[in-house]
Amino acid sequence: MKMDGKSSEMHILESDGIVFSKDDTGKLRMSLDGTDKGVVRPVQCYPITRAGRYVAIHDSDDKEIGIIQDISALDPESRDVISEELKFLYLITKVHGILNVTARYGLTTWLLKTDRGVKEVHMKDRGDIRFLPGERYIFTDGYGMKFEIEDASNLDDVSRAYLMAET
Repeated sequence: MKMDGKSSEMHILESDGIVFSKDDTGKLRMSLDGTDKGVVRPVQCYPITRAGRYVAIHDSDDKEIGIIQDISALDPESRDVISEELKFLYLITKVHGILNVTARYGLTTWLLKTDRGVKEVHMKDRGDIRFLPGERYIFTDGYGMKFEIEDASNLDDVSRAYLMAET
């Protein structure tokens, strides 16, 4: 594949040569086939539908080193280290109810009952709400934070009415 005259190929990393660890400052580091790659950043290619699969690894200059097809194939210690990093990077708050929805000045404000307490979430438009199979919804607020309704059919009647009116 060519992009802007440069060759771009997907480089799959073999899991048996990868070791993840944290340095003294808590940053994620990677060793590949015995070579220290320094501080790295994992990027989920499909964070919602295939968490833990197809994880791109970027170096400190944000250049892609390669892609891990499935982190479950890593050694247990490395798998635990990268899993914790991914949980931190892709924190998704679970929504248990919708208490109120108001629109003002081009923003829609949702008052949500979540697993982290009541949260006020501001969204620009309906494009910030993503519908997925199984009555699942992902909201992305103006700060990029994610809020998930795992199954809208489990919401109370008032919450479902707010959701249906706004999606």
